[in-house]
Amino acid sequence: MNVHDLCLLCVGIFCGPRASEVMGMQWKSWNGESLTPHGTAYEGKLYVGRFKTKQSKAPIPAPELVRPVIENWRRLCADSSPDALMFPTFGRGKWKGQAVPPPGKGLPDLERASDRP
Repeated sequence: MNVHDLCLLCVGIFCGPRASEVMGMQWKSWNGESLTPHGTAYEGKLYVGRFKTKQSKAPIPAPELVRPVIENWRRLCADSSPDALMFPTFGRGKWKGQAVPPPGKGLPDLERASDRP
C-alpha cells in the first residue's frame, strides 16, 4: 500500500470524517494535531464552504498514531501548498483504461508504514 492510500485510509477510519469531507481536505486543514474541513469534494471538484451540518466545520482530532502518516504523506505528495487537496481525485469518467490496484490483504503495520515512501 502506498503512502497516499495509507493516509487516506487512516484519516477515513481513525478520524471519522464523511467521505466528501476527507476528499475535500486541503493541506491548510492540517495543523499537526487535527484536521479542520474547509469544504467538501465530489467527483474531483472542491466545494469550498459547503458542509452537510454546522458540526462538519469543527476540527477533527487526529490520533497520535495517524499524525506521522499524515506528515509522511505531506512530505511525499506532489503539491502540499495550503490550498492543494490532500487527496486529489480525477473526477467522473477519468478512470477508464487505468490499472485497478489489487485488493489489500489486511492493514499494514502503521508504525512501520508511516516511515517509508
